[in-house]
Amino acid sequence: KEKTDFDKPRIIICNHQSILDPMYFMMLTPKVLVGTGEHVWKNRVIHRVLRFSDFFTVGDGVGSVLDQCRDRIREGYSIAVYPEGARSHDGRILRFHNGSFYLAEQLGLDILPIFIHGLTDVMPKSSGVCFRGKITVEVGKRLAPNDISMGDTYQQRTKAMRHFYEQKIAQMSREIETARYFHTVVAASCAY
Repeated sequence: KEKTDFDKPRIIICNHQSILDPMYFMMLTPKVLVGTGEHVWKNRVIHRVLRFSDFFTVGDGVGSVLDQCRDRIREGYSIAVYPEGARSHDGRILRFHNGSFYLAEQLGLDILPIFIHGLTDVMPKSSGVCFRGKITVEVGKRLAPNDISMGDTYQQRTKAMRHFYEQKIAQMSREIETARYFHTVVAASCAY
């Protein structure tokens, strides 16, 4: 809804619904460095793909990747992280970690929230199959690293941002999850 300029590096945060989430960052901008959890990073099947795609692991904490992030920012890349740290089974927002606020402050970048709805139904966490469905991506308003409107501390900001995500995803669900939406979801899962 709001025109967003992806030419300027930012910390992109997003609710984590599916293994397909990074694809949506890359469709918005190809210049994005995506963080992944250690358990995904160590997966033998996709590890080489992740390294080739220039993903990084935050298994040792976000502080361990600051230099790598700084190098990519100089090249015009944004940094994408999932504050939840894990994918949700049902689309609900999980507890947020404070690493995105730490990265934004340390790197001097704005935080850009992105909201995804529908990927939980298209490719659920325990599924190896993609189903037909509608996926909606909304880009929120950016938040400056020194903006204290969500709190003074990392914990306050993290808690406020999680609450903001819960409200936004609930609003998107009310608007999107019509009978037609669920007809597609049910029909797709029954066809499998």
